Amino acid sequence: MSKVSKHMKIIGEDDSWETPPDVFEKFCKKVEIFPELDVCATKSTTKCKLYFGPDHPNPNYRNGLDNLWNRPFFMNPPYSEKEEWFEYAIKQSIAWGVPSITLVFAKTDTQWWDRMVTQNDFVQVHFHVGRIRFWKNGKPGPAPAPYGNAWLVINP
Repeated sequence: MSKVSKHMKIIGEDDSWETPPDVFEKFCKKVEIFPELDVCATKSTTKCKLYFGPDHPNPNYRNGLDNLWNRPFFMNPPYSEKEEWFEYAIKQSIAWGVPSITLVFAKTDTQWWDRMVTQNDFVQVHFHVGRIRFWKNGKPGPAPAPYGNAWLVINP
């Protein structure tokens, strides 16, 4: 089985992967946006001082999609739910006038990418050079991502 096939099998089983802290910090410095809220995380995976996620001690903050994102935010959404999360990110970033950073696969040939990224002038795209080795349980995963990634920035 090829590395891509193995990786896709793993993603199919669990598509919640952690952004490596150094990769996140480097990009934030590059664009001079420093998110305060990780809207799709857990206590152990959050990249920000505040987060929404399934293990949040406050039950009202366990689903980011049920909350307001009224401060600069970051998300690395589950791949299987990227459209729903990014659509909400656009609405929240614009509604509150706060910058946001989203990390997704750079699948530029998909309908989702065309509708949500290409057709939105307010979405800035920064392609990540090289393949990111996402983390699982605080440790680097078994292999780099099988696709390139892009950072999507909204800065109203």
